[in-house]
Amino acid sequence: NETHRFIFYFESPNFQNNVLYDFIFFGGEIHKIWNNSFTSFSGFSGTIKDCINRTNFLSLYPNLNIESDAIITSQMNYAGIQANILNESWYRNAFKGNANISTAVLDTGISVNNSYFPAGFTQNNFSGNIIDWKDYITAETKPYYDNGHGTYISSIIAGTGSYDYNSTTPIKMRIYGNYSHSKLFGNDYLVTKNYSLKIATFNISKPNSFLKINTTWNLKNPNIYQFGIKIYHNDKLLNASYSQTEITPIKIVEKINSNETGLYDIFIEYEIEALTEPSFNFTSSLEFYPEFYINNYSYFTGVANSSKLAVYKVLNQSGNGYTSNLIQALADVIANKDKHHILSVCLSIGSKNPNIEHSNAIDHIIDEVIQNGIMVFIAAGNNGIKGSYPLNSLASNENAIVVGAMNDQDQLTSYSSMGKIFDNKTIKPDILAPGGSENPSHRSVIAADIQNKTTSNHGTSIATAIVTGAFNLLVEAKWKNWNNWKAQNTSEMIKMTKSILLMTASETFQNREDDILTESINEALEKYSPSRSLFPLTNGLKDIQEGYGRMNFQAALDALTKSMSINSTIEGYLVSSLEDPLRNHAFARRINLTKNTQYQFNISYDEDEAELEVFLFSQNYKKNGEPILLQATRRINGNNDYFYHIPKHNQTNCIVIVKAVNGKSSFNLSVHTVLNEFSPKLKIPKIDYINGEKNTTVMSFREFDGQEPMENTTFDRYRFYIQFFDNDTSNIPPQEVYLSIIGKEKNYTMSQINLFDNNFTNGAIYQSEYISLNKNKTYQYYFIASDGEYRFKTKIFNLSVVYPSNAKLFPYNHSFNNGLGNWEITGTGWNILQQNNSYDKKSGITANTWNAVYFGTY
Repeated sequence: NETHRFIFYFESPNFQNNVLYDFIFFGGEIHKIWNNSFTSFSGFSGTIKDCINRTNFLSLYPNLNIESDAIITSQMNYAGIQANILNESWYRNAFKGNANISTAVLDTGISVNNSYFPAGFTQNNFSGNIIDWKDYITAETKPYYDNGHGTYISSIIAGTGSYDYNSTTPIKMRIYGNYSHSKLFGNDYLVTKNYSLKIATFNISKPNSFLKINTTWNLKNPNIYQFGIKIYHNDKLLNASYSQTEITPIKIVEKINSNETGLYDIFIEYEIEALTEPSFNFTSSLEFYPEFYINNYSYFTGVANSSKLAVYKVLNQSGNGYTSNLIQALADVIANKDKHHILSVCLSIGSKNPNIEHSNAIDHIIDEVIQNGIMVFIAAGNNGIKGSYPLNSLASNENAIVVGAMNDQDQLTSYSSMGKIFDNKTIKPDILAPGGSENPSHRSVIAADIQNKTTSNHGTSIATAIVTGAFNLLVEAKWKNWNNWKAQNTSEMIKMTKSILLMTASETFQNREDDILTESINEALEKYSPSRSLFPLTNGLKDIQEGYGRMNFQAALDALTKSMSINSTIEGYLVSSLEDPLRNHAFARRINLTKNTQYQFNISYDEDEAELEVFLFSQNYKKNGEPILLQATRRINGNNDYFYHIPKHNQTNCIVIVKAVNGKSSFNLSVHTVLNEFSPKLKIPKIDYINGEKNTTVMSFREFDGQEPMENTTFDRYRFYIQFFDNDTSNIPPQEVYLSIIGKEKNYTMSQINLFDNNFTNGAIYQSEYISLNKNKTYQYYFIASDGEYRFKTKIFNLSVVYPSNAKLFPYNHSFNNGLGNWEITGTGWNILQQNNSYDKKSGITANTWNAVYFGTY
């Protein structure tokens, strides 16, 4: 009679109270109720004793859905510069999220008296940094913390920083950890030896200064012989100190000479007794002078440091909570949207069970949050390539923005969870942002610690917080304040802003970083790494490793706020990620076109080693906020890049984007109208197939394959062909070529067979996909082509399709219940069925018998 926690829900806004009464009758205990909290979801969470009671209760309500109330858990400023958010223009333009807007952080709570939040907590008052607080763990009425994750994430989004850029005192950092050896190194405990783990990487900028470290440690169970701290610079061990007893702290003072500024790696190292699996915790206090890039910009300032925070505690001291806590918090987010001006939700949490693919209940609720004009950001997870389903279970939602992590060199991190292509064709994750690295010589991310200091960490949680803050800045830049934003159709505007954030992201063109702790797995293999979009660029821009690629905030900002005009040229300069992760990798401008007018988009640049790509996106977007790509080009063999575009009525408002793939270069981007004098023509083409060539507009699959069928049958499939001609010397591709079959509800778009054949004065052949025609009748069809201004329609063609005259009924009726006639069967369970061709001829190429797998009994 084991008791389990469940979520019971209907796909409707409310339900009758008798459902609750019946649940209690069958021994259930109710925890939380959601009735009229959402428009497409209602239900409750609770516990009920084992299977029989649960089954009897569910039998009363066939429309009631049930899911486990799964445990959720936390996912754990160079980063601001790298994300293209913080630069000199940031200081001049003052985009800081100061639009009277807030972000809801659903996490472990917050350290309200931390110096990163100097205005503190003011319930329902926008004068504070934290303007709302709810606790779903212990129902405390004032903000508190018992786990540092929430404070850390909140400071990345909206912290004000803790030290001036020209501070004369070093920063103070606190790093702490609570580890078990088996979770760090698995089954590697057979011999007595030392084990090392990186706890931080940071840049020390001031020569002739000091790095000071003071570390204490405690054993949860014995069998560690010694514990130590090691300091590396440029892969060289500079200092190390060890303690054999817990009562003796480890103290190191390392002088930074004039030639020793740069990246420093801090490791813990411990020696274990063979065949033991100890657990331990440690706390290290550090002092040093960090790097800085921007004048008048405090160290470790949050991305949108004037944004407000609505902090909802859904995780406990251990960083764990229940899905029902999350559902209740999201209900309160919707309810408090207008009161607290909530623009975004940061979910740096995920399922603790890696085998849970997703929750339909949470999907419904996240959809509703977004329909209410609040964007939801979800961490991809920190499982790397581990297991069959490494992606965070919350990250399957197609409308949310799912964020993976890259290191300080724009390289996909080893721990960033590999995503998935879902049944509805959704690809996750969506985008990458800085998240810090596990590996030495790559920076960690520094932010607020719960004890009013700073700390260092890495994870997709960090990347998610950065993108959340960036989204707030984009809304501020475009709409200025909450009142202007509220006056919009916010459910559509957040999707539009999402599409711009994704379309301006750029592929990293690097393999995933390899995790130095996983010696048996090479995460840098191509199969675990981002793929490069190939020609044509209109396919494959998004993959399951990095989504659309690394976020380029400045390009997204420009795509929202800057325009270029027709018949003009604009200059720019881009650097690829491989050259310099801190420079601009993408350039974007809005552009308005006139429908059915021919345009040429051209980019020229002189650097032979550089490789730039040009994309034209619609300002419209898909239902889930994904961008709509219209055209794209990449320079081949040193020639200038260009493409033509003839917009339809819904393609006139566009965004043109240039992205750096390799090298660096200045460029000139121009957009011009093209003279259109001649009407296109369509002619019957000559088609090459297995048995030769043929002048035709249609060919069955069997005929194309060389079978020479006597008739066109309903069992076959058919591909249609037409040749397009246009005497305009500009050789602009057609706006569209399509097939229309009379009586069919849709037209069939045709595509060019040879994409490199751009001489339309000589004609280019277009083809349809294979089409099934399953009725015994004569089909009538025609073709239409348009170059924008002119339109050409062919005569009507006929195609007779018949039922096959030589078809035979399959003569065998096999029943598993009554045995399988003529089959030789042995055994119970999974096994091999063996059939003889004399009874059931599978094909002419098999041997005398052929096999199939079955499961069952006989």
